[in-house]
Amino acid sequence: MLKISEDKLPSLKYIKGVGEARQKVLNALGINTIEDLIFYFPYRYYDRTTVIPISQAYRLVFSGSEEEVTFVGRIKSVNKIQTSRRQILQIILSDNTANLKIIFFEGIHLFQKIFSVGLVVAFSGKVQAGMDGEPVLYHPTFDIIKDVEDFDFQNTGRIVPRYSLKGISQAKANAFGSHTLRKIIQNALSKYLSLVKETLPDYVLRKFNLMSLVRAVKTLHNPENFDLLNKAKHRMKFEEIFYYQIIAALNRKAVKQFDPSIKFTKVGENARYFIEKKLPFELTEDQKKVIREIYNDFKSGFPMNRLLQGDVGSGKTLVALITSLIAVDNGFQVAIMAPTEILAFQHYNYFTNLLKELPVTIGLLTSSTPNSIRKKYSKMIESGELNILIGTHALIEDNVQFQNLGYVIIDEQHRFGVVQRAKLKMKGRNPHLLVMTATPIPRTLALTIYSDLDVSVIKTMPKNRKPIKTHIITPDKRPSLYEFIRKEITKGNQAYIIYPLIEESEKMDLEDLISNFKRLKEEVFPDLKVEMIHGRLPADEKEEIMTRFNSGDVQILVATSVIEVGIDNPNATIMVIEEAQRFGLSQLHQLRGRVGRSDKQSYCILVSKIEVDEGRSRSLFDLNNQTGIARERLKAMKKYSDGFKIAEIDFKLRGPGDIFGTKQSGVPEFKFVDIFADQELIEQVRDFTFKLVEDDPDLSKPEHSIIKEVIKRKYSVKEFLSTIA
Repeated sequence: MLKISEDKLPSLKYIKGVGEARQKVLNALGINTIEDLIFYFPYRYYDRTTVIPISQAYRLVFSGSEEEVTFVGRIKSVNKIQTSRRQILQIILSDNTANLKIIFFEGIHLFQKIFSVGLVVAFSGKVQAGMDGEPVLYHPTFDIIKDVEDFDFQNTGRIVPRYSLKGISQAKANAFGSHTLRKIIQNALSKYLSLVKETLPDYVLRKFNLMSLVRAVKTLHNPENFDLLNKAKHRMKFEEIFYYQIIAALNRKAVKQFDPSIKFTKVGENARYFIEKKLPFELTEDQKKVIREIYNDFKSGFPMNRLLQGDVGSGKTLVALITSLIAVDNGFQVAIMAPTEILAFQHYNYFTNLLKELPVTIGLLTSSTPNSIRKKYSKMIESGELNILIGTHALIEDNVQFQNLGYVIIDEQHRFGVVQRAKLKMKGRNPHLLVMTATPIPRTLALTIYSDLDVSVIKTMPKNRKPIKTHIITPDKRPSLYEFIRKEITKGNQAYIIYPLIEESEKMDLEDLISNFKRLKEEVFPDLKVEMIHGRLPADEKEEIMTRFNSGDVQILVATSVIEVGIDNPNATIMVIEEAQRFGLSQLHQLRGRVGRSDKQSYCILVSKIEVDEGRSRSLFDLNNQTGIARERLKAMKKYSDGFKIAEIDFKLRGPGDIFGTKQSGVPEFKFVDIFADQELIEQVRDFTFKLVEDDPDLSKPEHSIIKEVIKRKYSVKEFLSTIA
């Protein structure tokens, strides 16, 4: 933030070294103002103190050093070599002191395009001994040095910032160069750095021993040493967390207003009868704890805003059912929104089967619901005759008007946008909100994304559940797999066989699904009842197939990941996932969770052309390589069954934005904060900001005026001030 408004500053093109042509390049990088330019920070720094001559690589091999070092040189040759086991890519790097061998096992085709003779590259990694004892770098990280004139191979001891040129074409990046951007930013800093305005109160800077914003900006662009650079980064991390949590605390305060009209005063007859007489299984301690937490919110007189996390099969839906009965017993209506018709239908069946003996009216509303039934439901909802309405996005349509909506449940909530969640909540005066997810979220991320929510967790599984046995096989083992499936079905069990259907290749994937279904039905299992389900089928057809599968009439269900969540068939014991390398880790775990829902032994078989070598070290290949990432996913599935552990690995491999969809879910796009590495800082700042808002809810104290100004100027209402999950 600057002390004066942008309209009083000159255009970017008047900064020394810019001009009209380069202004367009800057605009393509997202730099549109002088403030943008000053706050466009390096994405990486070269530590010249770790750049060593290649001639010293031999010393590192002989000493057995584990130190990670950087070599900068010019590529002399790039060759594909066929070894006895595989094809490799060998690069020879030279810096005039010696040559160094660089080896890539994977992504050979890609790396052959990237590297060419004459290119100047910085390779970083641990030096290892090759076959003949010579020094080798295996799958090192690398940076191609475009601004060669700025690299003096003998000049060490400087920290050189590197700026991202992502967003412009390769040709423009080559012509422009990180060094050009660095010079332009230096010119802007020399003239306008003094205009940078402090964004944190003085007492906060003192309390947490933080660098001033002006000094942090200067240091990030011109680090004198790594100690100061780390302090500057720490300052920026603190600010990112501080404002994200301040806004979450303000949201939470705004929502948590006492409202006696939504106070549930009792656990009534329906809930008591169900708990005492109709429970399908004994509640786990975690389920009991969560039900108590929800009931305490119900009777507090403050609207509940709670996230319920639970691994697949942990019994979240039963918690939703029991707490819905409490709401109904207190004279309120309940709305349950699911992301897909199949899941909504599954919930509807679950509720109606378990509550058929109770005087509770339940309805199902989706985009496929006939108009005649819609009209009937509209009257019942408006009159209060319908107690529980389960559905998809159809619930938020304008013609759905509740008489007394008191409890909103959103399942698989990360699949809904903020606006959709808000629209459903607005159909009641101030209803209690429970958002549920079977995609477990590591604690730090939950504290970050869902700071305005209370968090409940179900970890323990219902009694008598056996751990699912997970195996990884290659496609050539399918005959044995089919024999195993047949044996399980002769025992009276059922199986899923899942094929990928990815949006980018949907037409081809759908064709593969249909052709594989025909092959399985006509050639592999002609004597068994095999059916197919996917998202493109009409709703009534999907419903009919799922009903037949749940009743046991269909023995093998060939499907896409449309059955990823919510499907509950205790008799299904085999989950086969074809081309498993194409699925995300959390998605694989969700699919695995469709089996193992009874006391029978269940199996998950991942079919993949990628061989998984348990002993292979991840450091040997670059995780930017998609094959490498897929291998790590499969290894995690084999090794772990705990959904929280799976989620943690998935977040580390992909990042939260990829998993939740940043724009939709509200996952913050932090520039400096690492949600895992900065866990302690996140918790520290969260505690401080929530106490600050508790003591000064209107930010009316003079020392907090800067916080108000920053929120107004930097953070848009649309992006940050949603009070809905």
